[in-house]
Amino acid sequence: MAQTEEKYVNVAPRSGLVTRHISNDTVIGHTDGAWHKGNLIGGLGWAFHRNEASGGITTVLEHGSQSELYVSSPLMAEALAMRLAIEKAMERGILKIVMHSDTLILINAITSGHPIKEIIESSKTSKLMFLCFRL
Repeated sequence: MAQTEEKYVNVAPRSGLVTRHISNDTVIGHTDGAWHKGNLIGGLGWAFHRNEASGGITTVLEHGSQSELYVSSPLMAEALAMRLAIEKAMERGILKIVMHSDTLILINAITSGHPIKEIIESSKTSKLMFLCFRL
């Protein structure tokens, strides 16, 4: 039986910093959103990688980006980027994933189970919230 090396990741829920276990068979996803106020255009980016057990090598599995029209705020752009990444993970059949975002407000909304009104009421991100709060 193959030996699984364990990794740890820090997450920041409302109660403070917590260390969680990440095994080598877990995909790590990163998202980022950008917003242009004048045109209400959002830029959505995502990447998936896996840390290999030997040598600390990181393998990029997939990455991508796209633009979205009629994005109301920077927070909405971040939420849309997260939704896009989760959809791509589901399309790939990824079953174990840890998502990273640079937007603590979004992460807190997802991990606390208390969604932000702007995000939950948007038809663009309601699917994200359904997926996250069903996990």
